[in-house]
Amino acid sequence: MLPAHPSPRRAAAALVALLLALPAQAAGKGEGGKEGCAHCDAEKAKAEEKRAALSSDAAVTIVDRELRDQSGKPVRFARDVVGGDVVVMDFVFTHCTTICPVLSAKMVRLQSLLEARLGKGVKLVTMSLDPLRDTPALMKAWGAKFKNGPNWHFITGKQEDQEAVLKGLGAYVANVAEHPPMILVGDGKTGRWVRINGFPDPKKVAALVEEMLASRKPATAQAGGK
Repeated sequence: MLPAHPSPRRAAAALVALLLALPAQAAGKGEGGKEGCAHCDAEKAKAEEKRAALSSDAAVTIVDRELRDQSGKPVRFARDVVGGDVVVMDFVFTHCTTICPVLSAKMVRLQSLLEARLGKGVKLVTMSLDPLRDTPALMKAWGAKFKNGPNWHFITGKQEDQEAVLKGLGAYVANVAEHPPMILVGDGKTGRWVRINGFPDPKKVAALVEEMLASRKPATAQAGGK
């Protein structure tokens, strides 16, 4: 016996179901297959760019421990590293080959943008995330690689002291290889700190420094006032 032909209504329903399935298959191929790689990369780039723009006032505790600068000189974190200056701070370890060089390149650009301010109430500071391996000599070599000037300081120290300082800043990580990119901008005089996640535009960081400096100025006397 010959098989029965499907009714026109049933054939039409099957055709509609097939057509509805095609876009779903294409979408799945675009997300998980090779055809979707370029799209995924673009979405990741957009997400990272958005993340880089995230900044917020940060609750920071200045833990005053004795550390060492790149010349090996003892420095107190609260008094000498922060002091009463506006500080732009990043966090690296010297055997890093991924995030840290990118952050230091941002600091190079900041050094140029803030050239007229540096040494006059503004400084750049790079903190080691790996004090066990990051000796002052290695921190000095890292700074020299990025052509640091006299107002860009590289800080390390004994492990327990460095870690205590990093924890106060909200920058400590148990595994340095997993540390997130971050820059802190703070005013040692007013106590305001801003945490910027990701790889921020140096021009925006420089603008934040200017904003912090401007906020220190007393309000202008009203016209006609003494």
